[in-house]
Amino acid sequence: MATKIIAEIAQGYEGDPSLARLLAKAGVESGADVVKFQCVFADDTAVPSYRYYNLFKQLEMPFEVWKSIFNIVKEADKEFYLNIGGKQSLGIARKLGVDGVRLHVTNFFNTELIKAAIESFPMVYFGVGGISFKEIKDLIERYNIEPDENVSFIYGFQAEPTPIENNNILKLKTLMESFPGFDFGFEDHTDGSDKNAQIVPLLALPLGVCYIEKHLTLDRILGLEDSISALTPQEFNAFVANIRMVESAIGKNTSELTETEKGYRIKVLKVVVLNTDMFQGQLIKKESLSLRRVENVREPAVYRKEDIEGMTLKVNLRKYEQITKEMVV
Repeated sequence: MATKIIAEIAQGYEGDPSLARLLAKAGVESGADVVKFQCVFADDTAVPSYRYYNLFKQLEMPFEVWKSIFNIVKEADKEFYLNIGGKQSLGIARKLGVDGVRLHVTNFFNTELIKAAIESFPMVYFGVGGISFKEIKDLIERYNIEPDENVSFIYGFQAEPTPIENNNILKLKTLMESFPGFDFGFEDHTDGSDKNAQIVPLLALPLGVCYIEKHLTLDRILGLEDSISALTPQEFNAFVANIRMVESAIGKNTSELTETEKGYRIKVLKVVVLNTDMFQGQLIKKESLSLRRVENVREPAVYRKEDIEGMTLKVNLRKYEQITKEMVV
């Protein structure tokens, strides 16, 4: 299964419907599989005395605007997710019929919202940056969540931006081992202007993450909300291409040889051949055999001289002809 790539618009629309629609179009053009917005209502989030309450108030938009954004994304055959934080954003998400919702760490203990989300949406994923393993275990047990249900987790955190050395991507491996069967993803908050913003998220792919989330903005020079760790649409296109390239290199976690490996094996392995002409009924001696590459390997090939030493030849063979297992008795 290909990694699902989420273009996180977050609060970058700044409560401006026109800007929100532009960002939705940018999300569609970015190459991402999912476009996600944070649906913010101040009274869902904080008390009026909280220092960012007025900012949250400015981010509020009516259902009609959210519907127009939703339509832009769905008409492009992309998935649409919302970050929900309370009753009002839950209501918007329900009315839209979104493909999935994200519950930020801030709502990790919001029992009413969690229950409603799990019951209402085909995909619910929880941020777990800053959440202990015990708290994740308690959540799974509290809501009787099974691995094959609609709940998954995403690790990462925003430190405006997050320094590369603080990502601790290997923690994902421990999370997956601790909660087998559950899907996990990585949300990257590397400085969008840093060349490593295209590299750091790729490190999570070999661990088997199901989701990669990265912020998207129109242009970092505009200084829009949440743009510090965001990529531009053009950069996001390259980001998607890099993920797909790395996925193809990672391949599958299997013990079976790939078709390419099989071809390589046939081409490079030496097989047992004769050092001299021999005839049917002759006893095969060690000095009559050698290991050589041949142009066209016949199966079932013999790769060790000792496997047929002392056996009898069933056919006539010329010098340097390959011996197969069917030619001896």
